[in-house]
Amino acid sequence: MVYKDNLLGVTIISSIVAGGVGTALTFMNGSICGKFNLAVIPGIAIMIFGTFVLPAICFIIRESASLHKRGIILLTSFIIFSYFFTSPGISPFAIIPMPILLRIVGLIFGIGGNIAWCIICIKACKRVYEDKKLSCKIFVDNGNYFSYSINNDAKMFEKTKFSFWRPAYLLIPIVPLYPLSLVLPKILIPIIGYSGICIFLGLLYIPFSICLNGLLVKIVYAFFYYPRKLTRATGKPVYFADYWGGPKKPYPGEK
Repeated sequence: MVYKDNLLGVTIISSIVAGGVGTALTFMNGSICGKFNLAVIPGIAIMIFGTFVLPAICFIIRESASLHKRGIILLTSFIIFSYFFTSPGISPFAIIPMPILLRIVGLIFGIGGNIAWCIICIKACKRVYEDKKLSCKIFVDNGNYFSYSINNDAKMFEKTKFSFWRPAYLLIPIVPLYPLSLVLPKILIPIIGYSGICIFLGLLYIPFSICLNGLLVKIVYAFFYYPRKLTRATGKPVYFADYWGGPKKPYPGEK
């Protein structure tokens, strides 16, 4: 069906493009100081995975409404884009020669920021999904199975006034610099060199890597951890509420 083909195509293209560009940026970070950047390896793996393995997975689970199986595709997509921002965002501060103070600030901002925000997101997910008044609207009991509503999920988090994109708000004043990143190198390389460009882009990428890794936490919690916990407690399977915008059809056991 069309929506399945679109989902498969978008996921594969994002694997190749995001993985490839992320790999290229990461490789550039290493080439500046003449070192091999080990962070290139996951990028190459992502491209191979998106080209050969992911199509097979999508084909196998194409008829399944299982929340776990549908979560595999969503989780994969976010891992890909997380790599795109996280690797070239943090690796410059790990391998490129720079003043020690700048290196410490960059690593604290990149690694420490990611860890801290993921912990905050875990607490936010626990606050929503473990609250029976909220979770019953997200995971609707249909008798012999639960159905997960992604729309109600978003509404419940809005109700608690929590946004997974909050770290990105810090970049609003400098967002206009992103389109200029295509021409900035020609302007700034004579002034700060290639390493300066990588550090500059790294500082721009890190806030978005923090947001994406926080969303990874949410996906794991919503599509894997809590549904498994719900199934163990009730014995009922959990299904996705609809087929990613495609036509609905009865779930197993539903008349």
